[in-house]
Amino acid sequence: MGMAIKALLAAKGEVHQVSPLMEAFFSENSLEVMYHFGYNAPELLNDYSNELEDIIMAQNKEIARLKRSLNSVMGMEIDGIPF
Repeated sequence: MGMAIKALLAAKGEVHQVSPLMEAFFSENSLEVMYHFGYNAPELLNDYSNELEDIIMAQNKEIARLKRSLNSVMGMEIDGIPF
């Protein structure tokens, strides 16, 4: 598990307070996110999404590599696999 995922899960497990003065400036949805993840929610969620994107890209590269390997072993193209 990456650092961003650990930080996000740790923040979610905490109780976060939002100042009544701040509540006037945020939508209900934004406040809900801040209650769950704290004031640095945008940073945590951005780090998490970047890490998730890196994982998905690495997985796609591995799938493409495996497909090329399988194609060379079988001596034919595999239709329907978009890599």
